[in-house]
Amino acid sequence: MKIGQRANGTSKTQLKKLAEVGFACVDYQDFIYVEKPIMQLSNEEFEAEMCAEREYIESLGLQVGQAHGPWRFPPQDSNANMRAEWLQYCKKAIWGTYLLGCKNMVIHPLMPTGRVDEDPALTKSLNVEFLKALCEEGAKYGVTICLENMPFGGQVYARVAPMLELIKELNLPNLRVCLDTGHANRLGDSPAQAVRMLGKEYLAVLHVHDNDGTTDSHSEPGRGNIDWKDFVAALREIGYEGSFSIESNTPKDITDEEKIDYQKTISDIARRLIAED
Repeated sequence: MKIGQRANGTSKTQLKKLAEVGFACVDYQDFIYVEKPIMQLSNEEFEAEMCAEREYIESLGLQVGQAHGPWRFPPQDSNANMRAEWLQYCKKAIWGTYLLGCKNMVIHPLMPTGRVDEDPALTKSLNVEFLKALCEEGAKYGVTICLENMPFGGQVYARVAPMLELIKELNLPNLRVCLDTGHANRLGDSPAQAVRMLGKEYLAVLHVHDNDGTTDSHSEPGRGNIDWKDFVAALREIGYEGSFSIESNTPKDITDEEKIDYQKTISDIARRLIAED
């Protein structure tokens, strides 16, 4: 497994430092917030920017292991016009994912009532429509849509089990799962057991971070109560071939130099975790 870290592609300094401290892959994050300049570019400008991004990333010896699709908080998914607008942004991100030479785009499920879903039937119908449209677009570019489990207990598709049930029901060849270890742990689910439940067929990519089971703190592995030995063992059992992509939060109250040291620490932690026994 190659180790990865989330990054803003437009920050060339950040990308260079990630390569220097030992990361091999990046989780491209610039599509998340559609207010960012990159998502407001014309198609011609966007294509040129993505091709330049890819060229620079690859010049550092890095690759884009996964990209993160658009999301807004709080969700506004109950509004049909907002959903239609959001779908267009997601389609642009799928194209961008392809232009970056990446085959996996992570997306959050629709949340029509925010973090608490009171109508499972409505939530399912909206997500079915949304995911079919995304996968149809993704198929044009060879991009797999990776549905991420969430940390919100009242949300219908927060847990891996109902997500997997939906994915199996839809039976779309390019719809798979992004397993977020911290989100699973936040809801009391074992990330290792989630890996075994998904198997190689349905587990496409990872968001790796830790917590104490009560808050979605995005701590580095080892700072919470996740059983990382069992988690890595489960990945080996199913023959997982994706990247081991870290999604821990960099402390905000540290200097730029300390941030470099922090990323080196994260890289070392990830490398130790996935090292062969």
